Amino acid sequence: MHIVYYTNWFIKQTVSLANALATGNRVTLIFPEISPEFNANEGRVEELRRIFDPGVDLITLKHMQGLDPLGWIPVMKARGIIHRTKPDIVHFNESYDFRCLLLMLLCTEVPFVTSVHDPIPHSGEHTSLSKFKHWVRDQIRRRSHGLIVYGDSLREKLADYSHIPLDRIYAVPHGEYRYYNHFDRRSGQSSKNGHKHVLFFGRWEHYKGMDVLLDAEPMITQRVPEARIVLAGEGNLQLSELQPRMVHPDKFILKNYTVPDEEVPDLFRDADVVVLPYREATQSGPLHIAGSFGRPAVASRVGAMPEVIEDGETGLLVSPGDPRELAEAVCRLLTHPEEAERMGQKAKARMTGQASMENVAGMQIEVYKRVIESAKAGTGGINPVPIRQREAVGS
Repeated sequence: MHIVYYTNWFIKQTVSLANALATGNRVTLIFPEISPEFNANEGRVEELRRIFDPGVDLITLKHMQGLDPLGWIPVMKARGIIHRTKPDIVHFNESYDFRCLLLMLLCTEVPFVTSVHDPIPHSGEHTSLSKFKHWVRDQIRRRSHGLIVYGDSLREKLADYSHIPLDRIYAVPHGEYRYYNHFDRRSGQSSKNGHKHVLFFGRWEHYKGMDVLLDAEPMITQRVPEARIVLAGEGNLQLSELQPRMVHPDKFILKNYTVPDEEVPDLFRDADVVVLPYREATQSGPLHIAGSFGRPAVASRVGAMPEVIEDGETGLLVSPGDPRELAEAVCRLLTHPEEAERMGQKAKARMTGQASMENVAGMQIEVYKRVIESAKAGTGGINPVPIRQREAVGS
């Protein structure tokens, strides 16, 4: 099968997935020339070529985002690639860019699949996105022959929110984050200095419940004085908004910047617990990074988090917005390191087994096959028969 995978976003997840898809298939991967997600080598995506499987053909184009009047040029280049190579299917990572929609309209001879990372906008996104962007997103969803979400619980949410038939939506796991293995240069030195690290990693957004973690800190450090709360990342939530809420500023280690890929492995290896106190969520990359590095996570019981964390086995689930419950769960793992280690290793086993990119790629290939069959039949729909993973996950 020949797959054209086109994306401006979610670069790091797509790297590992493209490598897995290239086993037994031809993959043409279209990335932007420069990506803010790739913070090495000034964001030049071409530098990623060295970590791709030989079966992945990487093509870089100008970023198809924004209102640049020359934005039609990469559209026509992508159209030329599709017409020349004649893929069996084109896979998008969802975006709000009208040029992706234009590409769909220009390439009606090939079926499209779109991965929907957030079926419903997060808090604050409802008003921050223009009506035009909403319209573009909805058109891409409706014109896609198949849609992929990262959890069974998200299928109905997407169907209800976007008024799309449920049998056009498939649940496929998010998959591990093997990407960071390429930047793992562990020197053997630790910056912990006898401390226990509680790590929050990723974009700083209001819906991620960082205020809940800050409110939990006094309860955590009262029981575990050597605990330090590591806040790593940046986003729309500013440090100036968080600092007034810090009861004990000396208990925090602040890394308020775009964390270089080379620093990420050490951050997770040094973490005793990874926390995701989200008030809402669909899925979470940091949760999968934690599992990939064998670290237990404490996460809110929201979105598809319960489909990734087996409560009490690979991590702990807590109620969203409850700092006391969050503190109890974090302290449980900090004061019982053997239990934390056991959970972390079980989480890693899940990531390298059930949630491995090889398994995810196999499930996506099954989605592609059904979409292609449906497109050939001219039905415009997708066979609703569920896809089953080798052990558990289905749609």
